[in-house]
Amino acid sequence: MNRIFLFLISVVVACAIQAQTFDLKGEFRFRPEFRQGYKQLPDSNSESAYFVAQRNRLGLHYLSDSYEVQLTLQETRVWGDQLFKSDKSTIGVLESWVSIKLCDSLQLKTGRQKLIYGNQRLFSENNWSRTGQVHDAAVLQWKSGINTIDFGVAFNQTTENIFGTDYINSVSTIKDNYKTMSFVRISKSIANLNVAAMGVADGFQALNSQTLYVRATEGTEIKYKTKKINFFASGYYQNGHTSIGTEISAWYFNAEIGYNTDKYSILFGNEIMSGDNVKSASATYNQFIPLYCSNHAFNGSMDYFSNMQKSTMGTGLIDNYLKLSYKVHKIWKLQFDYHYFATQQTTLAGGTSIDPFLAHEADLSLKFNFSNNFNLTTGYSVLLGSNTLELLTGRPESNPAHWVFLMLEFKPVFFVHHFSK
Repeated sequence: MNRIFLFLISVVVACAIQAQTFDLKGEFRFRPEFRQGYKQLPDSNSESAYFVAQRNRLGLHYLSDSYEVQLTLQETRVWGDQLFKSDKSTIGVLESWVSIKLCDSLQLKTGRQKLIYGNQRLFSENNWSRTGQVHDAAVLQWKSGINTIDFGVAFNQTTENIFGTDYINSVSTIKDNYKTMSFVRISKSIANLNVAAMGVADGFQALNSQTLYVRATEGTEIKYKTKKINFFASGYYQNGHTSIGTEISAWYFNAEIGYNTDKYSILFGNEIMSGDNVKSASATYNQFIPLYCSNHAFNGSMDYFSNMQKSTMGTGLIDNYLKLSYKVHKIWKLQFDYHYFATQQTTLAGGTSIDPFLAHEADLSLKFNFSNNFNLTTGYSVLLGSNTLELLTGRPESNPAHWVFLMLEFKPVFFVHHFSK
């Protein structure tokens, strides 16, 4: 541990002498939670869960005219998850990337990095989770005026092999990892309008062989925003093959419109993910799978639909939502979200018909922004599940689900240096 801090100090000193911009920032986040139905319907025998989750980060950022570097260390825990005298190492690297400016309009960013695009439905930093989400990738970005093109590639291995490129995805630590991934995103902004097209291909190695099955996701996004009105719509089609070789044909649609003032905002939205059509004679997989996103930011705070295949048995999802926010005071804001969930398909495998209605969910939160680097958020959510949700999740005779959290975030700036030539 002492060696780590000595290294950081030496980096600070060296960069302060030479860097154009250098900063050292931290993050300390504490989140106590009460769970009585978070992610899973409770019944009369379910006991409430209580715990405190913590996340600590220390980030070094360096920017010059020709390149940019980010190194972020992270330590996460649930209070009490190890012995008091444990010497188990808990610090890891969240980000470690360098972005090199190749010319005025072209830069290459390579290393462990966050991929964040559009409304973060396909690629997200997943900030709600303790660990976040990063990718080992290289991204080439061309930007000229109102046009931007991003091209990214990734290739994963578990070790430095002598021969071959075997990447067994049954190993617990990499079970859901892709072996290969590439994407291209083209966006254009004109005044208040932004239009983007994106295509993603992620490949998964089959179990017990080195056959690579590739899943493709391609579509467009449209965003229009003024001071008071904002509109967003996106549509994606998914094809290729699942990790076990089943052919995919699935689709996704999202549209929302909002109105904003200095005091309040209101947003109406609808999101649809296709599900398996058991009436179809084809043996294709029709459930749309969001890629590398944070479902917590979309389908309700209680995360009932973070695994579409498991939580809806492949019947897809319809989410009609209303989001209201009100700035009560200059330092605190009230947020209320309502979700009406239903299945996209009305028939299960085997021919059983179901009522598509799944659940009502209401999420209420209150956030205090005491300063730029210190805030407190508290929230309460309740979900009322239907007989269909009980059937799909195997939780008959369930009770209403409740969840409460309190989150304290402190993001200190330890050091900032600006160097002028």
